[in-house]
Amino acid sequence: MARIGGVHGIRQLRTSEKILKGQWSEALNRGLADLGQPRLPADALELPHWTRLLARGAEHLGPEEEPSLSAEDIAFVTAALEDVVSEEELARVDAAGEGTLGPPQLWPAALTRLMCAYDQRWPRAGEFFVARMREVRLYLYEPRLAEQVREFVAEAFAPGVGAVVGHSLGSVIGYDLLRRGEVKGVRTFVSCGSPLAVPTVRRALGVVEGVDGVRWVNAFDPKDVVTGGAGLGLAGVVDVEVDNGRVDPHGVAGYLEAVAGECGTAG
Repeated sequence: MARIGGVHGIRQLRTSEKILKGQWSEALNRGLADLGQPRLPADALELPHWTRLLARGAEHLGPEEEPSLSAEDIAFVTAALEDVVSEEELARVDAAGEGTLGPPQLWPAALTRLMCAYDQRWPRAGEFFVARMREVRLYLYEPRLAEQVREFVAEAFAPGVGAVVGHSLGSVIGYDLLRRGEVKGVRTFVSCGSPLAVPTVRRALGVVEGVDGVRWVNAFDPKDVVTGGAGLGLAGVVDVEVDNGRVDPHGVAGYLEAVAGECGTAG
């Protein structure tokens, strides 16, 4: 069996590679058991803990802890919210009036309006989305930091990694590695809860289709705040809808259980 290279998402400062590797392995093995397939070998998963390379207080990105946004943050997260918020949701916020607005008034009115509109779909969705898009923007527009992350992850993916699985921002990093050819021999790429579902993110990376020579499976939950509940809808990408439940639709465990078959048979 080919080895699996995992790329985790943000907010992992308080954990470790060992803990994450155990959690990912357990989730993948639960999914394989459901399919009647054997467990992964103990050394099948590589999961480099890259989060400190990109950290800038990632544990405190909610508006209550860090209300200020840079002009670049504002432009990016506003454009991203415009991608996922519907006209109907905006109309409901406008009809409710400014007295119902929740996010900090220090934030621009246009951004606050979009956040509240997203909250119409899922409670606190706006805050959750903004926090994660800020980290995506940091990776996309701080090339030296991004290069350090890619080098760290690529070095950990020793020869023999046949499948790469990325969750949340990790799926952006995984895609970036593959499109640049910085990880060789990969036959399967699985993205889970991917910000690449947001057109603003895709435009920043120039994503218009899949990766040559790589089977790309994208798992999404229609309730996932980070993806707007959408798949990628791109040529060369197989979108797979999953159900992670209502408690944590963006959670990595549910995604890994759902895509375990793709990972376990990659090599």
